[in-house]
Amino acid sequence: MMLKLEDIAVQIPCGDITLDGRLRIPVSPRAGVVLCHPHPAFGGNMDNSLIVMLADALSQKGYATLRFDFRGVRGSTGKATGGDREGEDVVAAADFLRGKGIQPLVAGGYSFGAAVALEAVWRGADFAGVACIGFTTEVVAQGSKEEARVRETIRKARKLLFISGTQDPYSLPEMLEAWGGRVEKLLAVGHFYSMLEEQKILGLVEMHFLDATAKLA
Repeated sequence: MMLKLEDIAVQIPCGDITLDGRLRIPVSPRAGVVLCHPHPAFGGNMDNSLIVMLADALSQKGYATLRFDFRGVRGSTGKATGGDREGEDVVAAADFLRGKGIQPLVAGGYSFGAAVALEAVWRGADFAGVACIGFTTEVVAQGSKEEARVRETIRKARKLLFISGTQDPYSLPEMLEAWGGRVEKLLAVGHFYSMLEEQKILGLVEMHFLDATAKLA
């Protein structure tokens, strides 16, 4: 097993603001991973336990990992927009990794972060794979323009995986499937995860990213 990599504090340029991030780069990374945290209005930031666990484990597997605080959160400048512009933050994080010569790139997000990661794909972010954990279906009204955009983005995304608990009131697997998504269901699991459930999620995400990058590295 590789030695645990230390976080490197980085500042990510994003238009006229900067995002506070933490980067881990193994020697000769197989790919880069952008990790997106839950909603800041409910305490979400890049130190969320699931996001940190993914950064820890994936960096041990040879991935360069970048987690960061969205605009207006703690050390990141600008103002939070509730999802209207946070997709730009994800695009900027991806550009930051590419600027360091790291490719291919994948993205993972939890809850609000999952929705924003998918929004970044709609904005043109080129990810070889995306893992959306607990994607918040409840904020997308049926028949709305937002739903049409989600459906379109699901069709255009490369190697997209949704991971959702069957008892999650905020992320309904049946709605994700109706939109055309591929869903890995966590039986009898809600929106917040135990350590064992986080470990299962990690295994699913790792397999998905390995598959997404296998022929591209």
